[in-house]
Amino acid sequence: MSNKAVFEELVTLLSSGISRAKLYFSTHPRVREVSDTFAQGLAQVLAEAGKDKIFLGMVDGKLVHDGRYLIGPTIVGGRLVDFLANLGSGGLLFREQLEGKDVAELLRLAAETSEPVESLELRVTAEKKKEGPAGLAGVKVEYVIRGKGLSPEKIEKAVRLSEEKYCTVGGALTQATPITHEITIEETS
Repeated sequence: MSNKAVFEELVTLLSSGISRAKLYFSTHPRVREVSDTFAQGLAQVLAEAGKDKIFLGMVDGKLVHDGRYLIGPTIVGGRLVDFLANLGSGGLLFREQLEGKDVAELLRLAAETSEPVESLELRVTAEKKKEGPAGLAGVKVEYVIRGKGLSPEKIEKAVRLSEEKYCTVGGALTQATPITHEITIEETS
């Protein structure tokens, strides 16, 4: 089986894991089995490709990898696509040190994150340093989230996780530049 086919199979497995986490709970043996199988399969794909990380993206509601649409996994992976859309995320970066417990946590989050977000607008402003070497003094990210019956607690948790755990760019930037965020929730009818 080709590396691409194995990766597509892993994405399908991830999608079925979200369904299992929604049906059971994240430490249930069936969810743990999917989580461990995904982590082991990912390690195999990365080793065979000679990489230490792999990116699964989403463009226009379709899953993509290496610049190509993943048609089968997109059809099967509706919950994964919904999860990424609810987070306002362009994808997930999986690293080689990923363990089954990390995958189980991702599945739990995906199963619980089902806010009816209609739109997400990001407004990013940056302030240049006034002194010293060129660079940024700070960055502000404003999340404007529109939807009906949104839970502020769930939205805040999703934004926090997106910034702290899943956004590699923000993680790298935060080391040198302070990043603040503001969340505005607009109720729609």
